[in-house]
Amino acid sequence: MEKFYETENPRIRVLRKMMLVMKLTTFLLLVFALHLSASVYSQQIKLSIDMQGKTIKEILQIIEQQTSYRFIYENEKINLDSRVNIQVNQESVENILDELFNDKEIQYSITASKLILIKPGRNLTDSTGNQQVQKVTGKVTDSSGAPLPGVSVVIKGTTTGTITDFDGKYNLANVPADATLVFSFVGMKAQEIPMSGKSSINVTMKEETVGIEEVVAIGYGTVKKSDLTGAVGSVSGSLVADRQVTQLSQALQGAMSGVMVTRNGNSPGSPATIRIRGITTIGTSAPLVIVDGVPVDNINSVNSNDVESISVLKDAASASIYGSRAAAGVILITTKRAKPEELGLEYNFEFGMEKPTTLADHVDAVRYMQIANESGWNDVGNNANEYPVYSKDLIENYYSLNK
Repeated sequence: MEKFYETENPRIRVLRKMMLVMKLTTFLLLVFALHLSASVYSQQIKLSIDMQGKTIKEILQIIEQQTSYRFIYENEKINLDSRVNIQVNQESVENILDELFNDKEIQYSITASKLILIKPGRNLTDSTGNQQVQKVTGKVTDSSGAPLPGVSVVIKGTTTGTITDFDGKYNLANVPADATLVFSFVGMKAQEIPMSGKSSINVTMKEETVGIEEVVAIGYGTVKKSDLTGAVGSVSGSLVADRQVTQLSQALQGAMSGVMVTRNGNSPGSPATIRIRGITTIGTSAPLVIVDGVPVDNINSVNSNDVESISVLKDAASASIYGSRAAAGVILITTKRAKPEELGLEYNFEFGMEKPTTLADHVDAVRYMQIANESGWNDVGNNANEYPVYSKDLIENYYSLNK
């Protein structure tokens, strides 16, 4: 007896697998669409609530009346009778709930069917004493109260963090209770704020203004140092005065880069040579010195205590202002000016003494003549004259002749 087995067509088997894959894909897309629609809906709905001294349950009822959301919770496990004050204007439901449950052990989750499940939040520690994590929200603003988008919020010591949105708000999950949050932004001072069990932290960032307000003279006016693009060096008058030198040229020695100052001597009060652009082929290699807009021939004619600030134009752009005279660089000196409605009196007294460290022993007149004759006697071509400078009679009878 012969048996016949029915075999399935390979093409039908492939079609069945494709249909199964399409069904699973359609199901996953539907689940994702429902979740996405719930998230988008929660962000699109904006509410304005201003209630003082109302219970949390009453505020949740107001949200249910104005939206299609429904809240589910257990009365035995969650106390919603505590009274709170809330004032929001055109905020999303998530932001309202974050502010409503601030500093309370209450958590929530939004489902695809627009149901909001309210459940007890986790304590900072569990029964075994192990530390738990929590969610942290807040808002970052500048000193004027405007929101700051793009602020970096990072858990100190880790790479876990987030950035603030367009409204300056942030939302960071899984934060340890004893962690420290680091807030940083370009142009602002970084701040480190410990959690200390808080679930909402609002931060006001302060501007970083170190060194950007310094004003530099540039020949045709003044400009903030932060806005300066040319090669300009500057030094304050207080630094010049603190050096306690009698010559202003010496006070610039080592004060700024690109300015070479060489002292012409070691004696007190000796001037110094200043070179900014090296040795030039146009006239003198000394830089052009301008005091309060007036060119001067000698920089040392300016009293160091009268200097408010000194700016040095080191690049070739200074030639566009002063011409060929600025080929070796320009030194702009601004002197101090009297301030309105202020009276100031300064008195400065300085003195110096020169004293040799050691004094050499001197010979008498007779010995001096003997040394002079010895020096001449040792010269080439002396012809063996032992007394070429002073005679023998003068040396031997010097004391008797000069009584």
